[in-house]
Amino acid sequence: LCAGTVVAWWQATEARSSQQRAETVKSFVADLLTDADPYETSSTEPTVKAMLEAAFQRLPPPQPGNAALRVELLNLIGGSLSGLSDFDRAEPILVAAVAESRRELGDDHELTLAARLLQTTVERFRGRTDAMRVTLDELVPALRSRAESRPQLLRDALTMAAHLALDE
Repeated sequence: LCAGTVVAWWQATEARSSQQRAETVKSFVADLLTDADPYETSSTEPTVKAMLEAAFQRLPPPQPGNAALRVELLNLIGGSLSGLSDFDRAEPILVAAVAESRRELGDDHELTLAARLLQTTVERFRGRTDAMRVTLDELVPALRSRAESRPQLLRDALTMAAHLALDE
């Protein structure tokens, strides 16, 4: 009976945490989309880069319990800016994502590995092949051991390793 009570309490806590995370993300996205509506704001039609910058400015501050959400959003914003070839803006966001994720979640956390992988794109287009190689040499084995849960991360790391080989 005691074990059942503990499991039920743990499940309820997890459910509340998931619900709170979903509400935070919903509110965050709703605010961004409201800003894109010309009838709701006085701004001109926003660009994707402007919306990503606004998203970065609106990130919730670091607080106990929201590190994973913040890092996930930093990865999304930084990765999107990188995909738009705005490396000047993507780099500091991804550096922040890696630093915060390592500090709050640990070096082996999936979000830390994802942030580090996103950084390799910036390193590639900045011509930092030595830094890229060091990062990939650490990431590929770590991601191989997690291939079943997140195969796309391993695929992306191997793709970046192939790009590195072609660039050298």
